Amino acid sequence: MPVTLYFRFCVLKSGVELIFKNKLTMKGFNYFIKLTVSILFLVIILITSLFLIAYTPISLQKTLTIKPINNQELVIQKNRYEENINEFNVEHFISSIPYNSTETTFSVLPKDRFEESIINGNGNCSNLIFGAAYYFLENQMDFYAIHLLPLDNFLDGYGHTVLYMNFRLNDSDIQEGIVDIFEASIPTVQGLPIDIDELITSRGNIELYTINSLNRERFNYFRQSYLEDKVLGSVNSEEIQRYFNFLENIYISLGNEELEKLVYDSLAIIFGYFPNTIVTKTDFNQLFHGKWLIVTLAYGWLWSIRIVLLITISYMIILPIIIFIQKGESVRNI
Repeated sequence: MPVTLYFRFCVLKSGVELIFKNKLTMKGFNYFIKLTVSILFLVIILITSLFLIAYTPISLQKTLTIKPINNQELVIQKNRYEENINEFNVEHFISSIPYNSTETTFSVLPKDRFEESIINGNGNCSNLIFGAAYYFLENQMDFYAIHLLPLDNFLDGYGHTVLYMNFRLNDSDIQEGIVDIFEASIPTVQGLPIDIDELITSRGNIELYTINSLNRERFNYFRQSYLEDKVLGSVNSEEIQRYFNFLENIYISLGNEELEKLVYDSLAIIFGYFPNTIVTKTDFNQLFHGKWLIVTLAYGWLWSIRIVLLITISYMIILPIIIFIQKGESVRNI
């Protein structure tokens, strides 16, 4: 590290002397010192924050991707591709899932997620939703991922994820409501699929229409005792599509799925491609009440990395220019 800093000092000093005709001003020197101290400070933040992400990556992800809106309730737009829903029968789709394991999977590429979760039947609720998302997006079906976030421990990854979309149930007309792929069921009230409002107002009256009996891990996330301390967050399919495209464009195998998931999700967050979970401002304040430390550390990690990247890119652009000018000056002096 000292050698690297000394080299950078020599390069910058040479460039400044060249620009100012070998007269390195005190102002320029002070600027260099401030820049060096700033970089070192950012590196310290980066190291500290990397320690944080290594131990609590899910907390970092949740903190940086849950965003508030000013509306009093979540705004769910109608599906844009209703003509394609005629070909999608939710009962046939869920019945085809083998439901082998509920252990978390770490596939990165969207197609691999689909094969691991939907075709092979492995994964938790989030794995299944993102696996199904690949199929829906490939077939131009719009949807929302809905997160049920517990106030006390959502930063630890607890909660539940379901879909909100248009679907056809057997030979019925097209319906709009919640689909719980993990529980292989449709939550209903009086025999009809529930919407977002009913998920809040009908707590205690929700029944599950079971589609696939292979799922032996049924917990019933829609009973009143579970829903009473939950906040709803929504992720639209456009954000998931951007996230999938980003992963497909940059993916290079690292030889370990867990490492790949950590690295590529971190990159998606840094560059703004990880899907944001939208909550109301009131719910946002409830979720992060008293959690100022994790919020500060998370955003410190995010912006320290972004600034370091910006400085690095600027340095890589400026350094060749300085070297080019220096070589030109050397040629003229011969």
